[in-house]
Amino acid sequence: MDDLGHTWSGPNLHAREPMFDPAGPTKPQRHGAACLVCDKRWPRPQIRVGHFPDGSAAYACEDCAPAVKP
Repeated sequence: MDDLGHTWSGPNLHAREPMFDPAGPTKPQRHGAACLVCDKRWPRPQIRVGHFPDGSAAYACEDCAPAVKP
């Protein structure tokens, strides 16, 4: 919940985070098994940095997340 009392989940969450084109990332990147930026697969990326048009989450590793996350 933010300072105004909004809970950012579902459609509200998607409005506040970037949406990525699924044409560029690899299949593991689109499925959250690899970092969206560097394609590192181990450890599995844990930081949500956005989403794809179908609503699935886009993840990045700890090293890359600051460069992508707004």
